[in-house]
Amino acid sequence: MASFLLPLLAALLGIGVLPPPSCPIEYETKIVTGNSLEGIFNDGEKVQAMFGYYACHPIQRGDIIIYDAPGKQHSFIKIIHAVPDDSFALEQTKSGDYSIRVNGRILKTSTNQPYHLTAQKSRLLAGYADYYENRIPQYSYLILGNLPGGSIDSTQFGLIKAERIIARVMRRTGTK
Repeated sequence: MASFLLPLLAALLGIGVLPPPSCPIEYETKIVTGNSLEGIFNDGEKVQAMFGYYACHPIQRGDIIIYDAPGKQHSFIKIIHAVPDDSFALEQTKSGDYSIRVNGRILKTSTNQPYHLTAQKSRLLAGYADYYENRIPQYSYLILGNLPGGSIDSTQFGLIKAERIIARVMRRTGTK
């Protein structure tokens, strides 16, 4: 029987959905460089990365991922803070900086500090919010480091596409 008919037949018979095909996941140890995830991972720390993970698993809010930035010599480790269809906006604070609001909540770092962006750093994300009517578009993600003022992340290069997310970071494995 043709493979495309099996899920249809299973649904019609009410026996559930067949499990997805196995994912060819490759595990690699990577060394964190820089301080953008300070408080979660430190400079020089080793992490376990699962390349190919997202071929069979959804990208979820809160995932720590490796992002392949176009035109850069190396990849970046960041946190997924907003996924397609999430609402997002920038909101000016009393100090004149801007906070990022996703699904009605102000985004915070792992140390519970709100992200506070300068007017300059907030412009790009504010443009995305206006253009996409305060919604994250399909196949796009808001990724940030763990620094309240932003880092080399969506505050500098905007929303990212799913195909640029190349691995999920799973756990610490020690230092250099």
